[in-house]
Amino acid sequence: MESSQNDKQKVEIQPIIYRIRHYLFAEYDFRVDVVSNQLEQKAKKDTEWELVNFCDVELKLYEYGLKGFKDALRALFGSKAIPRYDPFEVYFQSLPNWEPTQPDHIDILASYVKTEDSIWWKAMFKKWLVRCAGQAIGVIPFNKQCLTLVGKQNDGKTTFLDFLVPNALKNYVKKGFDFGSKEGKFSLVQNFMVNLDELASFDKKELNNEFKTVLSEGIVKYRPLFQNVETAFQRRASFVASTNQFEFLTDETGNVRWLPFIVKEIQHDNGGLNGYMAQVNIDLVWSQAYALLNDSAFNPNMTNDEIKTLELYNRKFLRTTTEMETINKFYEPAEKAEQGAEFYTAADIEENLRTKVTLKLYRNQIGKALQILGFNQVSTYNAQKKYTEKGYYIRLK
Repeated sequence: MESSQNDKQKVEIQPIIYRIRHYLFAEYDFRVDVVSNQLEQKAKKDTEWELVNFCDVELKLYEYGLKGFKDALRALFGSKAIPRYDPFEVYFQSLPNWEPTQPDHIDILASYVKTEDSIWWKAMFKKWLVRCAGQAIGVIPFNKQCLTLVGKQNDGKTTFLDFLVPNALKNYVKKGFDFGSKEGKFSLVQNFMVNLDELASFDKKELNNEFKTVLSEGIVKYRPLFQNVETAFQRRASFVASTNQFEFLTDETGNVRWLPFIVKEIQHDNGGLNGYMAQVNIDLVWSQAYALLNDSAFNPNMTNDEIKTLELYNRKFLRTTTEMETINKFYEPAEKAEQGAEFYTAADIEENLRTKVTLKLYRNQIGKALQILGFNQVSTYNAQKKYTEKGYYIRLK
């Protein structure tokens, strides 16, 4: 009894930060989630972690008889005395090892989604998943493409994308995205996946320049928990999206940040035994992605040829402009040596079209439309004007 009393007296004469640690750490374990930037706790006897309610902590300290402890408490929780916890690293490192002799879990999951080109879909889906894993644990700078499913309404696109998030990481998903806000930037480092869901809810500006910038964002600066100075954090989140609109792309200058697939059918069996949810273990899918990430023989990045293929493929998803419709109606691409081929500059085409239609046309949009429709721009010397002109060989329809 006397020994216990002496211990208590020793504690009471210690600095207040020592007394806080003595009391709190005797009952609880604490850790900082470096992804969500939140403090968590669990009782020593428990296994489940929970978010810390600071009012509850302060109440306990007041009841313990402490006063004037707020600065010390902040210093303690912001110090290295509190372990850092990375849920993404913990998840991927806890997965069973995948070997090439085992089933191709990614290919099996991909086979439940019927697309226009199954070979392209399976190859790009596998690479995207590996990049997603690399993005989450900071192995790659940023996953440049947004996996996008295009198809009819209520065909299971959103449910499939939700299924990609393992149960262990369900708390690290963001639905929607607030372009141009600090919260939007923070969500890039605090989530495993950002689901844009229905793209029709975003305007042209957001899906054009702003989204292209966001997808290229590799670092986000913000102030960590209990700190006064901003710190650079690597982006963790990969993007997915779905849409019922087939013409959803708006940037005529290039859309390689989008990785869209036309979905014919998703074999979900309404959640039954024959659907992917019952037949595929998503943890095994991610174990394979993680293994491929660490396999030097596997290249998760798109090759130059694949990027060119993607650029051509994505043209079908471009919103058709007035200029595209008008040019397609009156002209077709031609080579210089072909019969009926004529050389026109963009200004010539604009002038010619004004004699055919009364629609309002823009010269810069005419140039973009010609490029999208496959008209190759060439340079030729105009002997009459005595300078070189850029234009297109076309044939009138």
